[in-house]
Order: sequence, then C-alpha cells, then structure tokens
Amino acid sequence: MRLPRALRSLATAPLLAALLATAALQTATPAATLASDDLITVAGETSNEAVTNTSAAVSTTGWSAASGAGTVTVARDADVNSPGSDTGFRLTRAGGTGTWGYALATLRDPATFFQVGQSYKMQLRVRDNRASAQSIGILLANHQYGSRPTVASAYDKYADNTWHLLSRTFVADKAGAADTKLYIALPTSGALDVTVTDASVTAVATSPGTGGTPTAAAPSGEPMPVGNLTGWNQVFTDDFTTPVPLGSFPSAVSTKWGAYSNGWKDTSGNGTYMPSKVISVDNGMMNMNLRTENGQSLVAAPYPRIPGATSANGMKYGKYSVRFRADNLPGYKVAWLLWPDSDSWSQGEIDFPEGNLNSKMAGYMHFKGDPTQQHVFETGVGFTNWHTASLEWTPTSVNFILDGDVIGRSTNPAVIPSDPMHWVLQTETALVGGAPSITTRGNVQVDWVAVYSRVA
Repeated sequence: MRLPRALRSLATAPLLAALLATAALQTATPAATLASDDLITVAGETSNEAVTNTSAAVSTTGWSAASGAGTVTVARDADVNSPGSDTGFRLTRAGGTGTWGYALATLRDPATFFQVGQSYKMQLRVRDNRASAQSIGILLANHQYGSRPTVASAYDKYADNTWHLLSRTFVADKAGAADTKLYIALPTSGALDVTVTDASVTAVATSPGTGGTPTAAAPSGEPMPVGNLTGWNQVFTDDFTTPVPLGSFPSAVSTKWGAYSNGWKDTSGNGTYMPSKVISVDNGMMNMNLRTENGQSLVAAPYPRIPGATSANGMKYGKYSVRFRADNLPGYKVAWLLWPDSDSWSQGEIDFPEGNLNSKMAGYMHFKGDPTQQHVFETGVGFTNWHTASLEWTPTSVNFILDGDVIGRSTNPAVIPSDPMHWVLQTETALVGGAPSITTRGNVQVDWVAVYSRVA
C-alpha cells in the first residue's frame, strides 16, 4: 500500500470560473435524511426561531421569489398535509430558460441572530409536485448571493411528489447582515411547481459557559450524516466515540482503521509516518499531533477499512466525506486522496482536500493515462476553521464539494479514473521548502468520516 507518488506537475488546467459562481444553484448536493426534525433551542429560551413566517399559516408575508426563466408566483396553500404543518407556500412558474432562481424567507434580526462560532440548524420541508428530479436547496444569503454567515447548504433532487426534509447544521463563521435570508435555490429552467413549509433557522444548544463552543457530542458543530443519500448507499461511518490513547492506533480499532506503517518515509522524504506516536482518539475526534521528535518530522496516514471493499480496501466509484480542521503548521500538508489499488499512478489520482496547512486547500484530479496532467480547483479557504469536504466519484464526473458547495467538477470520462481506488487521509510534510522547523507542532483534527458506495 506504499504510495510511490511523483511530485505533481505545477501546470494547472483552467479553472471553471462560471461553475464557481453558479454551482450552488445548479448542483444537487444530497442532504442526509434525518430521523427527527425537532427544533433544538438554546438553554433558557422557549423559542429561537429566526424565520418570521415558517408555514404560511395566515399569509405569505415575508416571502418573495424570482428567476431568470420568468416570474415565480408565491401563493398560500391551505391544505398541504405535510408531516409538520397543514399550510405552506406553493411556488410556481410557467416555464422558460434561465441560469438562476430562488425564493427568500425573511429572518428576524439576522444581523444579531448569527454569532461567529455559534451552531445553527436550517431546514425546510419540500414537495416537488411535478416530480421533476431537478435540484432544490437551502442556504443563507441575500438576493445577490451575498451576506452569508456560512457557506453551508443542503441540496437534493426529488423524482416523486412526496414530502422530503432538507436540513443542515453548521457553525457560523461570519456575522449575519440585515438582508440575510433563508435562500431556497430553485430549478433554474422549465416549469416549476414546488410546495414548501416548516421553514426554520434556529440556534443549536451549546455547552454552558463555552461561549458558543459546540458540545462534546458534536465537536465541530455539525453532526455526522447517517443513512443513504440519493444515488449513494452509506457503507462506512465513524464519529470517533471510542477513545484510543496515543500508542494504540490502529491496533485498538484494527477492524475499522489501518495506517501507513511506522517508519515509512512520506512523499517529500522529510517526514516519517508514525501512527503510534501521532494518532489518538478522544473527545469525539481523531487527532493527529504533528511535530519533530528526535530529529524526525512525525506524520500519519490513516485509512478506513470499508466493508465489502476490495482486498486493497478500495472501491470502484464512491462518495467520501470528512469533517476536519487543522492548526496553522508551516512545513506540513494534507493530501487526502483516492489512490489506485494497483499502486500504479498511471490509473490516476484524486485529492481533496490538499494543501499546505499554512495556506489554502484545493482539489486535484490527475488524469488516468497521464497523471502529470490534472484538473485543479482552488477554494481560497484555509484549514483553521471546521470544514466538510466531499468527493463524489462516478464514471462520468468527479465533484469536489466544500461545506455543501461544489467548488469544481471534472466531467471528461476519458480522463476520469476508472479502476478501484482506496481512500487515505495522507497527512505529511510539505513537498517544497525543506523539513518543518523543529519548533512547529500542532494538530489535525477529524470529527467524523462517512463513505458511500455508488448505486448502479
């Protein structure tokens, strides 16, 4: 399983600038189906609902809609028969072609409601009356896609006309603005007939006296997704509830995890993989403590043992999600990757997130047949805050998703890897600049991982 990876070509394929501007509106990032949609309130409050009109109980006041394909009508539906409410909002459009569409729900005092570091939950019940299987999503923004306290979002497609729940828990990384609203991303073109209700944005309960720090049960403020998604069957999860002391990884959890062996050199040759000295599990997180000890820069590369995988622990296509953060550590990097089971780089490679831990993360897809050629998708986002990164690998596309938003997509089947690959959280020293300073020491933390097989 040793990875004889060559240094990457610094030449990059052109970025898909248009995709970055429109991906959140046009791409379905499936949202986990929740077992319960009960609202969580902050201790001492009886209600902290920010949406001023959740279900059109009396009128459609506080709601508006528009699209580039034509007028979107917002009407009150007095008999929606949803699991939560009897009334709702019916959004309709005759047809047309466009590149954007939305409905907006007014929030109560958004400029003060959203506090940096506080956890929140947004949700919406959706029924696609036409069963159109077009993408619908929720996020927080104004009508110009600005004033966003988070980039988190939830998207799905519905090929039936029954009720579904879109839901996303997140930590605000920016303050809200006076015009921040619950933004419902609508199908951009064609006829539209969608009913929505039970719109909600609430603060999630936090530990007393922690100033908004999420509880130990969800260290990052975003719970691990549980259950299958549209097009994907969940085959592996770990939210790290079983403590593993330093020195016992991976042996203490060998049925779920493996790691590059102690003593292997990393890609640059300046680091030494040493999971027994680097990896521990405590407080609901996997922790990798990167440092120099006795002249060795200690790093680690854990990998999940996926049920039903190949003998090399791989799958042919899949979805891989991880919730993570890292300290600012010059000289260290992550290259969390899908690597060929054959150990032959000629079959391609997919990396996300990848980047130096004192810089920004990006996504890479190395071409099968010629892996020195690659698609590169920059995020402009660093590692020090909590983020969720997902890779969706299919025969026809590779989607790179950060905090619910697609930041890049490769769509040429001729260059997309098509042989079984295994997922490794490869954490190592930087490829250039020499060995890290002996004074550099810090942590890479993982709150949870989730792996899905593709539904054929």
